[in-house]
Amino acid sequence: MRSVPKIGRVSGHIKAPPSSVCTLTSIVLASMSEGPTTLHGALDMDASRYLLEALAKIGFEINGSFRDGLTIGERTGISAADVEIDVSTAESAIPWLISLLTFTPGHFILKARNGPGQWSQSLVEPLRRIGAEIEYRGDEGMLPLQIRGKIMRGGMEI
Repeated sequence: MRSVPKIGRVSGHIKAPPSSVCTLTSIVLASMSEGPTTLHGALDMDASRYLLEALAKIGFEINGSFRDGLTIGERTGISAADVEIDVSTAESAIPWLISLLTFTPGHFILKARNGPGQWSQSLVEPLRRIGAEIEYRGDEGMLPLQIRGKIMRGGMEI
């Protein structure tokens, strides 16, 4: 394993082509950043709207618009109760939310109109192996999921 030394604050601009993967990745990374992050050129699609709605619901400040730029600020509140997040039919947002909620302190229930099939196990099982607290509330491999998010640290071999 190769170690990468910690560096100081990083600041910059990235111009990525508009794509759903770039948009969803940028939204998740912005939520993990210190301080506000503004995204320009993010695609206005169901998955990005549901992801932003979920971030707002769990306490992140969301401002702006897809046209003028979206600003994702700090998380200002944490709820001790189960926060229900429903992505309706925007299934492409589900893996991003599973990952994000796993590493975000709080208690969450992730739902969708048509819960995904067995593909979710390919994400849930590795996360469980590193200490994630994720449980299926119905059939194994299907939504809804109950996620107890927490700050996790490395130190495991996967």
